[in-house]
Amino acid sequence: MFKEILIVSLLIMGASPSEAATPPDCQKPTAETGKNICSSLVASEPSDAAGFLDRGINAFSAGASDRAMADFNRAIALDPNFAAAYSARGVAYRAKGDLDSALADFNRAIALDPKRAIPYKNRGSVLLRKGAWDLAMVDLNKAIDLDPSSAAAYDNRGLVYKHQGKIDLAIADFTKAIELDPNGANKYANRGLAFSRKGDLDQALTDFTRAIELDPNNAGAYSGRGYTYHSKGDADRALTDFSKAIELDPKDAVRWRMRGIAWFDDGDFKGAAPDLLHSLDIEADAYTMLFRYLAKARGGEAAGDELAANAARLNAKDWPYVVIDLYLGKSTPAATLAAAAKPDDRCEALFYIGEWYLLNSDRKNAEASLQKAVNTCRKDYFEYTSAGAELKRLKP
Repeated sequence: MFKEILIVSLLIMGASPSEAATPPDCQKPTAETGKNICSSLVASEPSDAAGFLDRGINAFSAGASDRAMADFNRAIALDPNFAAAYSARGVAYRAKGDLDSALADFNRAIALDPKRAIPYKNRGSVLLRKGAWDLAMVDLNKAIDLDPSSAAAYDNRGLVYKHQGKIDLAIADFTKAIELDPNGANKYANRGLAFSRKGDLDQALTDFTRAIELDPNNAGAYSGRGYTYHSKGDADRALTDFSKAIELDPKDAVRWRMRGIAWFDDGDFKGAAPDLLHSLDIEADAYTMLFRYLAKARGGEAAGDELAANAARLNAKDWPYVVIDLYLGKSTPAATLAAAAKPDDRCEALFYIGEWYLLNSDRKNAEASLQKAVNTCRKDYFEYTSAGAELKRLKP
């Protein structure tokens, strides 16, 4: 399982893709009015489209999103060909999570004014969040061509490169973004994830720590650093960082899942089970169900009935559903391994089969399967770290 991408989602769905909550051209006077759009809110009622745009962006900057949306709508009603108003309203829609409406507005802004970099950067960020990686790359390349000083465009393009597995290109883009915006916490966090994926865990820790220094309330950076400590086998520090991430953002299922797995690797199965249950209360996820089952079973509790009930919440029975069948007595280790069509699935299968052998008191086969998982899995997979933790317990 590509666990690392879960953490990426924690970063890019909040303040990243970069500048998700920053009004267009926030630091510049608008071309339409010559005013600084981040100045104090306009108190008087505007008389033209440009005035409503300025007041709307000021309102958005101050967190008054409903007021901002009303002003953007009024600006567009007064001037249906006002590209900057569509671009600004698209940013507001994106901040609300309405990606389809944001995309429509950025499309319109580009059609009206195809030589401005900002709508391409913004549309690229929406396409990134929708998983349209190739289309996002086209827009972000265009944004960089039009404005080579856009830190956000480099940052978001780095995320696309990372998704494509082009880690060195991703690191280069994140580094460029940091050069252009050295105080952007999420840019360091994103580069930290890329270094983690590359296996350079020490540099990843440096970047996550810098992100936290710049923004002590950055839950994603704490999650990333905790994840990196977890990959290094430092359960105590991982637990500390995951706990801080949960304190900052208690509604995110992934952070509860990550802390639960860290407790599991530390051998505290009873401590792991509640965190994994909390994660499942927020989001139905097959891997969380499997670790919840293992935490309960390794802690001496009956866990089969709950696993069966949890599995009924899943809409699909693709990988790793066969592992659930294994734990429920409906499959065998051989059939589970045969169902692992991809190399990454095979690595996971070896870990979960090793756990099955442990639960069935077959220490010899458990050690063999867990060792194969360590030899096979990518080092940024939870199964790799968990298999290593189990082997340490088996070989004190």
